[in-house]
Amino acid sequence: MDNQTYGPYSGQEIEEFAEDGRIKATDLLCPEGGSAWIEAKNEPTFGSLFPTHHGRPATAYGRNRRRGTNARSNAGPVICYRR
Repeated sequence: MDNQTYGPYSGQEIEEFAEDGRIKATDLLCPEGGSAWIEAKNEPTFGSLFPTHHGRPATAYGRNRRRGTNARSNAGPVICYRR
């Protein structure tokens, strides 16, 4: 942990970072302007992007398989992360 804060980023960017491995399950997320940091794996909006204890993603990275779209893209949260 380098205690660096990055962002703010859109929800879509956070999802892309998680898929690329740039944000890890133990990195901390916080809404812009917020003060409560939470581990990414426990964050309600993005927690499903990180592997379960079985080593597989809890979901297909939040993508709607039927339509092939990103389920979080329209949510629009602005998030900072800290490692």
